Amino acid sequence: MNWGLQKFCWQVATLLLAVGASLCGILPFETAAGDIDRTSNVSVGTVVSSRGAVHTMAVQADGKIIVGGAFDHFNDRGSRNIARLNRDGTLDPSFAPPPGLSPEYVQTIAIQPDGRIILGGIFRTSQSRCGELHLLVRLNRDGTLDPSLCVTTTSPHSIVVAIALQPDGKILIGGYLYIVNGQTRGGVTRLNSDGTLDPSFQGSVGPSVEGTLQQPDGKFVGAITLQPDGKILIGGTFQKVNEFSRNGIARLNRDGTVDVSFLSRGSGVSSWVNAISVQRDGKIVIGGRFRTVNDIPRALIARLNRDGTLDTTFAPVVVGGTNSEVKALLVQPDGRIVIGGALGTINAQRRDSLARVNSDGTLDAAFRAYASHDELQVWPLALAAQPAGKIIIAGDSSTYRFDGASPRGNPQRLNSDGTPDTTFHTAGPRISIPE
Repeated sequence: MNWGLQKFCWQVATLLLAVGASLCGILPFETAAGDIDRTSNVSVGTVVSSRGAVHTMAVQADGKIIVGGAFDHFNDRGSRNIARLNRDGTLDPSFAPPPGLSPEYVQTIAIQPDGRIILGGIFRTSQSRCGELHLLVRLNRDGTLDPSLCVTTTSPHSIVVAIALQPDGKILIGGYLYIVNGQTRGGVTRLNSDGTLDPSFQGSVGPSVEGTLQQPDGKFVGAITLQPDGKILIGGTFQKVNEFSRNGIARLNRDGTVDVSFLSRGSGVSSWVNAISVQRDGKIVIGGRFRTVNDIPRALIARLNRDGTLDTTFAPVVVGGTNSEVKALLVQPDGRIVIGGALGTINAQRRDSLARVNSDGTLDAAFRAYASHDELQVWPLALAAQPAGKIIIAGDSSTYRFDGASPRGNPQRLNSDGTPDTTFHTAGPRISIPE
């Protein structure tokens, strides 16, 4: 099974474990032999405690960290798929999501300029005025529900996995989008600040993404990034956008129409794009699972010029293994780029799941974090920057091991050279499964 589908199925299967179910023929990686703590007793009765996952995170202006994913405990305290950490990694008890909010899983987080927090995924809530099944919810700064945002669906297959906030307060969302507020939508759409559909975004139907590549329906937009001029970059597993051939990456104009000047001389990527970042000079860094860009050999990470042509000054990386994939990337202020995912080896150097490349694409040998976890496969799914060059990583294992150091929690903070920041303490997420 390919990693994109496996990850989606794993996320759903992880949640259904609570009722003894499984989905798609797989179980989460964290339930492999030796990974279940049967001594944990976190509720009445006998409980199996399995490692949860952090799918996404966002850093507030005050340095606190919002984490979301698939878990029911965080740092050994009850917390359903959403939590806030203090700057030192301890749980922030002042953050109190309402008990009526039941996230099935949290896939993406965006923090508004006013400090309110938008969560994307799929949610059930008994406290909403507009329906039970939600694609987005908005929380106030203290974690209480903001009832002014209504983004609902009637499709159990819909899920939001990417959010981008526009300066005018409008909200771009991407993912598996079937029904949004009662209307059929493709893989990306735009909402007003109250969650209503924005009719100025490609009319009444919105942009349509199409494809058959590796995802259940191929219509998957997993990354959205705004350019300074308001144009919108999207990445995913699609092969067409509004009938234009666009493999894995495309650019939309502000009204949702396809920007035909982007990739006018290219074919896109050979598989899919998971992460997009725009550099200060306007060049575009992409990461994902691909081996060519515009039919030119490039693996895992590449840089594009503003028009979508390949930037040949950015050195290609040589990867070992056939299943390598970048799940997240972070462009640092000095131009170096941190990548996380299933990496294996890069340029013949072991970099299990975390690496950094210089601004020219060459491997940064001074970056000392080679995240591994015994024999587990560990993929960082989210990266975030903090002052002084520090880096926060989070993913699908409760503990990380860095370059032979003792195992550490999830998420974890690194110093600028990749060594663990020992002032950051977190036990990480757990899922409790009644026997």
